Amino acid sequence: LSHEKGFDIALESFMELSRRWPNATLEIAGKPLPETEAFAQTALAAVPAEIKARIKLHGWLNGDALIDLYSRSDVLLFPSRTSSSGHGEGEPRVVLEAMSCGAPIVAVAGSVGHCEIISSSGVGALARHESEFAQVVVTLMDQRERMERDREAARAFILRDYSIDAIYAQYRSCCREALE
Repeated sequence: LSHEKGFDIALESFMELSRRWPNATLEIAGKPLPETEAFAQTALAAVPAEIKARIKLHGWLNGDALIDLYSRSDVLLFPSRTSSSGHGEGEPRVVLEAMSCGAPIVAVAGSVGHCEIISSSGVGALARHESEFAQVVVTLMDQRERMERDREAARAFILRDYSIDAIYAQYRSCCREALE
């Protein structure tokens, strides 16, 4: 829960979403590292108490608990920022895991990995800038039929491009090319 991971963007977006959907909840897996604890506490302190009551900080999750969280999520918020050194998230596992459970993704454009996944899968949406993030989430959530299609498309994309058989075929192809 850090500036780089966009924790503040997620909180600001949730405050905006709460105006539209007053019973919505924000569930967060993960926890701040010691060096980001002050940032996380400051970001949370800016959230009104009635909204903060609907934020669930689960800490680190794995296995069935993480699958359950992804599966019941309407959308995965991925507000991660590209670092000042130009390094971003790469191909973030959380995006692939959430998609395998059928969660549409909303992310901030910037890092090639997650942008490529969202663009090539056609699932979810990208905000061009962090200032547009909340509006992109609202727009996606207003399109319930699209979200249902995205849920199925997310699972199909993962099975097609990230299954063990698909990864094996890609690996084998790379090895053949390298040996030629």
